Amino acid sequence: MRDVVTGLAERSLEGPSHCVRALCPLVVDGRILVAAADNDHFVVLWDLGSADVFGEYRGHAAAVHAICSLTVDGRTLLASASADCSVRVWDPETAETVHTLWHPYGVYAVCAVDVDGVQLLASASGGPDGRVHLWDPTTGERIGHQWRASTAVLAMCSLRIGKQSVVAAATIDGETWLWDADTGQCVHDSEEPGLRHSSAINALCAVEHAGHTLLVTASSDRTVSLWDPATATRVMEAPVRHVALGVAWFEGLLAIGLDRGLQALTFKLPS
Repeated sequence: MRDVVTGLAERSLEGPSHCVRALCPLVVDGRILVAAADNDHFVVLWDLGSADVFGEYRGHAAAVHAICSLTVDGRTLLASASADCSVRVWDPETAETVHTLWHPYGVYAVCAVDVDGVQLLASASGGPDGRVHLWDPTTGERIGHQWRASTAVLAMCSLRIGKQSVVAAATIDGETWLWDADTGQCVHDSEEPGLRHSSAINALCAVEHAGHTLLVTASSDRTVSLWDPATATRVMEAPVRHVALGVAWFEGLLAIGLDRGLQALTFKLPS
C-alpha cells in the first residue's frame, strides 16, 4: 500500500502468490478489507487495519482474473471470475460458495450493476463470442438481457448515464461497448462502438466529476483515455510508460497498474 500524496510504500500485504490479477475493497463487520484475485487459483483477503490475512477462498481450479463485491439480502458477498469457466459467488466471512455460475469459456470480467434498485451481477466470457450475461445473485439464475461484443471481453464496469444504469465491456480488439442494463439496448451504434483504442483494453473504471460520469479506459497501446460515455467522445488521452493493465480513480488521482510497476496521474478535468 502506498501514500497517494507521496507515492511512498507504507506497508506490504504478503500472500501466497507473486501474481495478483485484480483487487477489490469491501467492508465486513466494520472491517475494511481488500480481496486479491490470485494467479494460483484462489482469492486472498487482507484486513487493511492490521495488514493480516483475513481469509482465503480456494473454490476455483484455474487462475482468477476478476473480482467484485455485491450486496445480496443485506449481506456482502464476493464474485470471482476464473479461467476455469466459472464465476463463483461466495461469503467472505466463511469462504463458503453460495452459487457457481458456469460459462462456455474462461471468464475474465465481472461487475455488480443496479437495475431498478436491485443489484445484479454481470459477467463476460473470454471466448470469441464476446457474450455478456446478467445474473440474479440471490438465485444464481441467468436473467434479463444477454449481450454480445465483437470478441473476447477483458474488462467490465457499471456506471450511470443520467438515469440509465449502464454496463461497459472492453474487448481484446480495443473496443468498449455500452448497454442499458434495464432495456438491453446498445447506448450507441451497435455496429460501431465509438470508444476505441488501437490495441486491447485491459481495464475500465467510472469517474464522477462535476455531476457527470466519465469512463476511463486503459490499454495495451500504452495510453489511458477519459471518455464522455453519453456522447462516446474522448475528453482526454494520456500516454503511459508501459502496457496499462489496471486503473483506479481516487480523489482526482488516477492510479494505473502497468506491466512494469505503477504510474499515478493527475488530471484537470473540464467543468
